[in-house]
Amino acid sequence: DQRLFSIDLRRESAYVYSSIKLRQQKRERQRMFIINKEFSYLNNKFNDHHAPLNEQQQSIESVDEQE
Repeated sequence: DQRLFSIDLRRESAYVYSSIKLRQQKRERQRMFIINKEFSYLNNKFNDHHAPLNEQQQSIESVDEQE
C-alpha cells in the first residue's frame, strides 16, 4: 500500500532529522564550552598583566559615547 509507505517515510525522515539536529546541538554545546574555556583562560591571563576588566569596559563604553 502506497499510503503506508509514505507515512513510514515521513516518520523515518523526522527521526533522522531529529537525530541530526541533536548531533548539531551537541557539537554546538561542545564548541561553546571550548570557546568559554579558552576565553576565561585568556581573560585570566589578560587580567594578570592589565587593569581589571570592568575598568576597561568603562573606557570602551566612554569611547563608544564619544563617537
